[in-house]
Amino acid sequence: MDNDILIFCERESIMAKNILIFTYVVVAIITALFAFSATKQKDKVARTLSIVLSIATIDCLSYLVTLVTNNYVVASIAYSFVFISTVCLTYYLIQYAKQFTNLDIIVPKFNLILKVFICFDIIMLSLNPFYEIMTSFFTVVYNGEVYFQFKPYLLFDIHLGVCYVCILFFVCMFIRKICQVADIYKKKYLMILIGVLLIVMINALFLFYDIIFDISIIGFAIMGSLIYYLSFIYVPKSFTNQVNSIIISNLDNPIFMFDAHNVCIYRNQKALELFPIFCDKQYLLSDVSNYLHLDSQLDVEQKSVFEHHIEKDGYSKDFIVTFSQLYDKKNKYIGSNLIFQDTTDKNTLLSKLHDLAYFDPLTSLYNHVHFCQKTVDLFKQYPDKKFLIIKFDIQKFKHINEVLSENVGNTVLCTIAETMSAILPEYCVYGKAETDHFVICLFEDDDISTYLTRIFQDSQNKLNLTISIVPSIGIYRVDDMSIPISQMCDWANLASHTIKGNYMKQYAYYEKNLSQQVVNEQEMIRDLEMSLENGWFEVYVQPQYHHQKKTIIGGEVLTRWVHPYKGLIPPNDFIPLFEMNGLIAKLDKHIWEKTCQYIRSWLDQGLDVAKLPLSVNISRADFYYLNVEETLLRLTQKYNIPTKMLALEITESSYTDNLSEMIDMVERLQKHGFVIEMDDFGSGYSSLAVLKDLPVDIIKLDMNFLVSRLRDEKTSDTLQMLQAVIQMIQFVDIPIIVEGVETQQQADFVSSLGCHVIQGYYYSKPIHINSYVEIVQKQY
Repeated sequence: MDNDILIFCERESIMAKNILIFTYVVVAIITALFAFSATKQKDKVARTLSIVLSIATIDCLSYLVTLVTNNYVVASIAYSFVFISTVCLTYYLIQYAKQFTNLDIIVPKFNLILKVFICFDIIMLSLNPFYEIMTSFFTVVYNGEVYFQFKPYLLFDIHLGVCYVCILFFVCMFIRKICQVADIYKKKYLMILIGVLLIVMINALFLFYDIIFDISIIGFAIMGSLIYYLSFIYVPKSFTNQVNSIIISNLDNPIFMFDAHNVCIYRNQKALELFPIFCDKQYLLSDVSNYLHLDSQLDVEQKSVFEHHIEKDGYSKDFIVTFSQLYDKKNKYIGSNLIFQDTTDKNTLLSKLHDLAYFDPLTSLYNHVHFCQKTVDLFKQYPDKKFLIIKFDIQKFKHINEVLSENVGNTVLCTIAETMSAILPEYCVYGKAETDHFVICLFEDDDISTYLTRIFQDSQNKLNLTISIVPSIGIYRVDDMSIPISQMCDWANLASHTIKGNYMKQYAYYEKNLSQQVVNEQEMIRDLEMSLENGWFEVYVQPQYHHQKKTIIGGEVLTRWVHPYKGLIPPNDFIPLFEMNGLIAKLDKHIWEKTCQYIRSWLDQGLDVAKLPLSVNISRADFYYLNVEETLLRLTQKYNIPTKMLALEITESSYTDNLSEMIDMVERLQKHGFVIEMDDFGSGYSSLAVLKDLPVDIIKLDMNFLVSRLRDEKTSDTLQMLQAVIQMIQFVDIPIIVEGVETQQQADFVSSLGCHVIQGYYYSKPIHINSYVEIVQKQY
């Protein structure tokens, strides 16, 4: 009988041990899976928890070895891994607590001391299997099974102290966090704290009492898994309920909730703000519907979504109203809700976008796209009529913006738009295309001359400006209504370009040859790059003579396009085109470099022509597309020529763009040694007014400014006026070159006024640079 009882107890002991081993294996596997899952997350806290879980897995497996081995050395090494894992686990629990609570209560010095003790503990534990300086081990036989237990020494107390200090810091950080966070978060932090404290207490129980099986090691793994679950998976129901309640209460959309009997049981804050009538008592769904006039659109039998405009108590708003029935999991009706989504701002924005899409924001006229659409509709409405497409802009409108201000320019455009609306017939389609361009579609048999004259005369009278509003008008006769309206506008625009600058003629009709002109211009644009590479642009010079000495004192560099297939292309054909699209900058840069090459060659040959300066043109476009200062300095340095050999001709109109910036740049160029010439003086509007402020070395006076007054007027008043202009320039001590001189009469006249340097066909037309060198060399 006693023998049977002994066998039964042995079997029970073996079964208990096997169950414990199985439990450790299962817990280790689960913990390892949690660790692997944590590594997949990008969150820093999750990565730290993956380390905690990995250490807990090693802890379990190490203790598992002590249960299955009968070898003293193996058991000793396994226990060392258990203790090392424990101290590492507690240290990384501190790191987790720092990151999860966003608190750090450990001062840097103490943190360093703690790391030193941990390292010392790990070293001692690593040596323990060989020297037993922290613990020794002894066997215990229980029900016929042999188990290893450890006997701690004094140094082992350091190990325990380090672990408990780490746990203490963990606990302090969580307690502090619990005191700070909102109530809905306290439960999560409290559960983690209680779990850790419980496992630590169980572990202490097994350390201080001689218990055969230490299940507290499993506790560390379970603790790590619990922390991971609570940190990243668990969301308390109370939290979700409170958050949902807060979100609904603070939504900007009014919300009403009704029970199964259609009694209002909840209204959020926004609903009470917009509809304060519902604050005092509960209402039925029908009461809300009647008050807000929803009856005609609201269907209480099914979900309804509709747009609704509400005007109540001094406000006006647009809403998208959604009515929905609510059902439980068993599909039983439990109530309904009514949600108002405010779309007032959205609708206002859509209205503005609509206006931007179809109307010019400044004048409120049709924009180009909408003009084209409306014109097509007009064609369909009057299929038997003949139409005209008229496009016009204001000549020198940029000057109005620059001199009188942009506000004045906008006022001009708005005044023209208002006048058009008042004068043009009701059927007419008109709009503003871009900048200062307007478009009109009229019947061909209308008196367009009267309409256009009245538009600009009435606008001029309303504006009362000192500057005349002069239009440039292009007209296209519509002979094929299937052609896109935008193309018709382009053709009308082409016609308007033919009279730019012609103040005697204000409108022109489109002719088919204008299209060929566009083709030619596109060919020139396409040929520019190839012509620059192949040297088809040749350098010419127009000499500048001293009228009294009859000698050349310099020259202006010009260019001629000698095309191998098209022959000589006149400058008036390509210069304005390239200036308009900015390509002139490429051509100017090419001519500047060719000029520097010639000067370098003359200097190397010791020719006398190198003593005379050459002036090169700088157009307004150059300042937009090039760094003029940097480019010229680089070229003079590249060819090692004195900067004084180059005179820079800057047109007067260039100074009207950003005057202060232009003055700064010109002054820098002067400091570098370049000679600055103001070209086309007298063709602008503010020359005399700004002359005293401009850094200019030489004035080039345009003879056209004088010829227009000499041709028919010989009165002493006119001569005195011209003499006064020249004397004013001479008073500020600026030399003058008169260009465009074509006759001896003109040359003698300007010379009599003290302007002795002359450039023009009277002395020489522009000649090839090689011919210029020959003439100058003969002079010397």
